[in-house]
Amino acid sequence: MIAAIGDIKTDEFVDAAISLSNGVGACHELSDTCPENKGSGVRHYDGWGAVYLKQGHLECVRGAMPIGKDPTVASMRGISTSALVIHVRNASIKSKKGIDFVHPVKRELDSGPGYFFHNGFVPEAYSLINRDSSRWDTEDLCDWLLPALRMNDNKAVKSRLAQLPPSTSSANFIFLRRGCVVICNWFPEPHRQPKYYTMWQLQTERMQIYSSEPLPQFAPVDRWRQVQNQTITTLDCQQMGDTPTASALRVENVRQAGC
Repeated sequence: MIAAIGDIKTDEFVDAAISLSNGVGACHELSDTCPENKGSGVRHYDGWGAVYLKQGHLECVRGAMPIGKDPTVASMRGISTSALVIHVRNASIKSKKGIDFVHPVKRELDSGPGYFFHNGFVPEAYSLINRDSSRWDTEDLCDWLLPALRMNDNKAVKSRLAQLPPSTSSANFIFLRRGCVVICNWFPEPHRQPKYYTMWQLQTERMQIYSSEPLPQFAPVDRWRQVQNQTITTLDCQQMGDTPTASALRVENVRQAGC
């Protein structure tokens, strides 16, 4: 998954997401050529979803096919924006595929919609919200964290993350809402695959990018910075519109497109 704010051309990020989906640039324990940018890692072929700022509202697009083979992704090309999140999915439970299990999870807030993207597996999060079973762990995780996310309170988010059951592999998430993007890198320690769940950050003259893998389309791996585990970063989008010089981020009039 990838989050960016700044002077964004969506073609760059669609191409990067396709590469990420194919395992290119993988830099973790499951990549057989780590850390080379031509490497192969885990394929993420179980659908994709994206949210970006368009004409003063948040536009959401999703597809159940691999992003590199989905003709729907053409609607994401040729766009200039200042806020974007894109996710490519590798299903933790292979029976849970299809559009009903494609990110993001959408929830309504007082200020408009919030969009939740997740990497990892939290199989017992449902027990924290008094559900008898889990339809989808990402949905359970979102609803467990939502009271704290509604308050925009990172301390409260961390408190809820600390209560996740030990079966959790990772609760890495990106949450896009009115005025901000929240990026969380969180996995329990010690962990058998810490590199796999470590996110990366890059600052350029045009953009600030957070990604689950270093993206060679934007910079060599040695220019990317690893995000510290169990940290939350909030990127302020209040002064951004469709371009970095436009008016503030507005999402009152949301048009749904697949989410």
